[in-house]
Amino acid sequence: VLGPGVVAVALRDARREEAAFPAIRPLHDALEAEVRLAQGDEARALTLAERSLAALPTAEVLLQARVAAVAAEAARSLGRDAAAYGYYERAMQKDAGTLRRLGLALPAHVRTTGAGAAVERAGSLLGRSPRLRSDDRGFEVLVTGADAALRVCLRSPLGTQLTCAEFARARGEETHAFAERAVLAFHAQAFATRVGLSTTDVRSLDGTTTADDAAAREQMNGVLRDIAAPGATP
Repeated sequence: VLGPGVVAVALRDARREEAAFPAIRPLHDALEAEVRLAQGDEARALTLAERSLAALPTAEVLLQARVAAVAAEAARSLGRDAAAYGYYERAMQKDAGTLRRLGLALPAHVRTTGAGAAVERAGSLLGRSPRLRSDDRGFEVLVTGADAALRVCLRSPLGTQLTCAEFARARGEETHAFAERAVLAFHAQAFATRVGLSTTDVRSLDGTTTADDAAAREQMNGVLRDIAAPGATP
């Protein structure tokens, strides 16, 4: 919203004013990594993102996903594909909606097996998806089935299955309409934060599922409260 220049200035001031609070530095690094990526300094962005990921509390699951996505984009721009794939996978596993919110595309190739117009149509649509960037060595989107049913799966370059969805054709549904519905539903599942969360799942959105995680989050919150307090001192 503000642009990297404005955020860079604000972040510089924040680093100076909050220098006495080392626990907050991984958050500063996370923000600066994104700023540097937007400014075209991919090498510095990757260094900052990696440093942030190494120090962020385990409770910061959503932020870790965002920083991993920034690291992935920076590594890809630098030609470090293997590292990029690993960071993309990390982001997808922690919060699959991160790439969508950042407007990023996953390096991937589409493969189809089976027979029928629905399989062919689904493969064609996925090949034009704004969420996928053509890369023969990247992630794989595999479409299998026939005109009566489709299965669409997303796998990492190392073969980890990230998501898999199955769809049945409705009575009277046109083949192309069925394929389009399946592709849209696959995107909703593959690139979105989960919905229909249980009480435990809601807590897990920030990684707070155990007493240790809760304590780590409370420690971070305590640091932030100290910083925000008038006349805060180390």
